[in-house]
Amino acid sequence: MASSVKQVLTHDQLWEVLTDKAVASATPEVVQRYRNYTSPDVSRSRVHPGRAYDPNHRDETHGDQMNLGDGKNGEIINPKPKTNFENRLFNLNELVYERNRHRMQQDTLLPPAIDRYKTTFGLVSKASDRAG
Repeated sequence: MASSVKQVLTHDQLWEVLTDKAVASATPEVVQRYRNYTSPDVSRSRVHPGRAYDPNHRDETHGDQMNLGDGKNGEIINPKPKTNFENRLFNLNELVYERNRHRMQQDTLLPPAIDRYKTTFGLVSKASDRAG
């Protein structure tokens, strides 16, 4: 009688058994990229295939992916209070803009003899007062 000894699989061996292995397809990569553009897999973004032998940009993402979990996201939402030095520096920088800001002073540009509410400038036209 053959001895019945159970073989215990390790984690790596079990993982190899349970996971699907990628099947090598005979379809060229250019055709696969076009098909992935016309009908992408579920939860995959649709990326234009570009020209025939362009590098594959499907896995590239925009934005700073390195700082997602560095703990600084809370500081963006709720920043630390500024120190007195930072407040003074900020106020000095804002004063530069305040000094260069000019208001329109139309009263001083007209001579005092001209009433700006009753005087009109331009040529007399034959058009009626009503427009339309």
